[in-house]
Amino acid sequence: MFSFITKEFPEQNVSHEYVDSVELKYNFKFPALLRKCYTEYNMCESKEVSIVMHKLEFCVEYILPLKFGTDNLENILDIFNKKAYFPHHLIPFAKDVDGDYYHWDVNTGRVYYVSMGNIDNPIPIARSVDEFFELLNIYCD
Repeated sequence: MFSFITKEFPEQNVSHEYVDSVELKYNFKFPALLRKCYTEYNMCESKEVSIVMHKLEFCVEYILPLKFGTDNLENILDIFNKKAYFPHHLIPFAKDVDGDYYHWDVNTGRVYYVSMGNIDNPIPIARSVDEFFELLNIYCD
């Protein structure tokens, strides 16, 4: 399903109940494909993928795990919410090699690249998380 995944760690996947608790805590619903990623591939290793669009290259280093490790979605959300870096409707879910994030918009479902050096100008990447994952699969080689 995800050709960009190189190694799985099934013991570090999370349950649907855990995903439900995160949705309740942060008041949003994950797209089905992202939920599947967390319940089946939470702490996976993946290829670095470069996506070329808008005459720019976007490098996706990995999908943020929901839980485990210090660089997980819950920790990032807590930091971003505490410091009010981004509007609450933009949820980070993937990271690039420079430490910037790809966010999905809970209101529209669209995916954006947001540079920490230019947070007021998110760059549209995909119409949905599903399309973003398709791009990762297409560009992974």
